[in-house]
Amino acid sequence: MIGTLTLNNWKMIPFCTERIIWIHYVAELAKIKDRNKLIKGMHINSTYTAFAHFWLIQQLVQPKEWRFVTDDDSSLATAIYRVFSKNFRLYNAHPLCKQNRQEKIGKAKT
Repeated sequence: MIGTLTLNNWKMIPFCTERIIWIHYVAELAKIKDRNKLIKGMHINSTYTAFAHFWLIQQLVQPKEWRFVTDDDSSLATAIYRVFSKNFRLYNAHPLCKQNRQEKIGKAKT
């Protein structure tokens, strides 16, 4: 099976005359080489981290209503809407609009 092969299985270049087999070989070898460059262990992105933080906050804090500012960060928005989906459906959670940063700076100067 191609999906379970490791780099050791690909040391020998396949003897073939068909270009399709060669292209497939090169593509699979590139995937294996890229996989070997990764650091061993678990890879976690910012959305998963935010999801865990918001879940824990939801368990520890029990307010009547929730208000969120995400500053257009898609990982925060995704985590908030997933963790607090029941609260949004019951109108107990509210996303707040982001204020334009330039307006805020202009008001501070005047």
